[in-house]
Amino acid sequence: MVGKLAVTEIPRREGYQSLTRFKPRRDEKGRRRCVNCDAVLTGRRIKYCSDKCGYEFWTKHHWPTLRVKMIWQSKFTCAHCGFHLEKKGFSYECIAPKNDSRIYYRYDAPYSQFVVDHVVPIFAGGPEFDEENLQVLCIPCNKKKTREDLRKYHQFVKAYGIRKITEFC
Repeated sequence: MVGKLAVTEIPRREGYQSLTRFKPRRDEKGRRRCVNCDAVLTGRRIKYCSDKCGYEFWTKHHWPTLRVKMIWQSKFTCAHCGFHLEKKGFSYECIAPKNDSRIYYRYDAPYSQFVVDHVVPIFAGGPEFDEENLQVLCIPCNKKKTREDLRKYHQFVKAYGIRKITEFC
């Protein structure tokens, strides 16, 4: 059963954004301002007041940076099934959930085992860069969730005959 519905245009993704899009700011007195927090810049800084502020800005506007941040915050653990990678020397070893029958090997590329997924899909009105709307999933869990999201979407299209939605979950 599809939940409460509000019909409007499908939101557009922000996608890749180059740094040149965000020009250095100046206030009314001509002083340089931080692009992220609007603080007055000191010294030779051009866009950000500190490295931390620059990193914050990038995680709000650059998907690859946000993806790495989310995977690190989850400590290489799937939010649904508990699949976990643990660092062993120069590679990572799997700590599988008890009911998991998949065969695991040692991984040298831990980021390739996880997907950062939107809890509320973008086509359903979910914000693209909001950390509250993101979760880290292993590949099999992501496939299941995507299949379920598409099933709900097609159910909506079939029931109402329109493809413009903002709320469907």
